[in-house]
Amino acid sequence: MLNNDMATLNTTIPTASLNYAGAGTGHSLTRHAPSYTDQRIVWFKGVDNLLDLTVTGTDRRPVSLLNKELTVTLWDTITGTTIFRRRAIATVPENGQARLTVFARDLMTTPSGIYKLGATFVDGNGLETALTWNRAMQAGFDIEIKDEVIPTSRTTVAVDSWTNSGGNYFSSAVNGPSFYRKDSTLFSVALYANNYTGAVKVQGTLDEVVTGNTLWADLKPQDASSPILTLTGYTGIDPYNYYGGVRWLRTVRADSPSNAGTLDKILIRV
Repeated sequence: MLNNDMATLNTTIPTASLNYAGAGTGHSLTRHAPSYTDQRIVWFKGVDNLLDLTVTGTDRRPVSLLNKELTVTLWDTITGTTIFRRRAIATVPENGQARLTVFARDLMTTPSGIYKLGATFVDGNGLETALTWNRAMQAGFDIEIKDEVIPTSRTTVAVDSWTNSGGNYFSSAVNGPSFYRKDSTLFSVALYANNYTGAVKVQGTLDEVVTGNTLWADLKPQDASSPILTLTGYTGIDPYNYYGGVRWLRTVRADSPSNAGTLDKILIRV
């Protein structure tokens, strides 16, 4: 027996209309767009999300986006934290149409849940006004963020060799968060030591290509006041968390003169 199984896949590009407290600018032949958005918008982590927007006036005619700016902000109503603030790019400006792009990295560290999305409109005179979403004239619209459509993994690199330069030991450069499109995101570092005494630093750079002239910056662990990780006769695994949207990472170690142990390796998980 032959089974012809079928499945339906739904587009993940929602559309929404924003209400402007003024008359539209579209001429009478312009198609009227729906003036309300009542359904909750769903975005998924781990992928890029798109939102198509249309700005309409009180007469339900489109509002031109020529020489105007449409800015969208996503925030957490519980903590008050702004997740991102971004300009929507006009697609058909004379018809009030624009597209908002939300990159995977924007939601990577955001827990699943309900958030608020607001929009403002800046006209040619620099006047910024609020836009509303639905029949209740809400300035903030519900956005539901869900877990990844496709499971995502993290890359782990083992650093176990260093080159001596002026008494300090430098590792080779390894890919940082921005290589994986994880700008300004969390990465972790774990030191594997055996009776080791010395100091370790993690450094990063924004340069696309590492050369002898590359400028490296010391990175501080989360909630730490110094980038220097000091170990004294330490045996075990010492973990740290960092935030940094850098292109490359490297580690630097300085062994104490009294060191009698080894720093076996450093694991970097991006």
